[in-house]
Amino acid sequence: MAKGAERRHGRPVTNRTCNEAQVDAPYRTYGEFKQFASDYALTHRGEANEIPMLAMFCAVMRRELFEKVGPLDEGFEIGMFEDDDYAQRVRAAGSKLFCVEEVFVHHFGQASLGELCSSGEYNEVLETNRRRFEHKWAWNGSRMDDVLRRSTRACESAFARRRPPSYLRRRQ
Repeated sequence: MAKGAERRHGRPVTNRTCNEAQVDAPYRTYGEFKQFASDYALTHRGEANEIPMLAMFCAVMRRELFEKVGPLDEGFEIGMFEDDDYAQRVRAAGSKLFCVEEVFVHHFGQASLGELCSSGEYNEVLETNRRRFEHKWAWNGSRMDDVLRRSTRACESAFARRRPPSYLRRRQ
């Protein structure tokens, strides 16, 4: 992790997410992926940028923070606002959230949200989770607009992005 990261908790950059941790990743083959990840890590060694929320497909934290904050709130339905909630809880515990630029992880993405989008359930789950988050954190207005924009982009990208090449797909 980046130097001076004692009270920082973070996640890597990736090819697919809903916030500032997404970077352009032009690779098309496994070899290109390996080269891109290596080059990106070397170019951004020691870099970490504070971000408002960690999309938690991949995150790291110290055990003491996890013990203080606890697990994800299972009151949120699948795939939306549970990571926003966790980010609030981490900050309330006195820690900061960072995107660690020297680590790149390929994210297949949308495994859960893609199904919700195609079944038409996405908006219902989004609204239920939004209400839960607003009530829990007394959020509304422009602060909530940013969160909703991220969630909408996540659903849109489930359809807009083409499937990853077969060599990068998870094996059944």
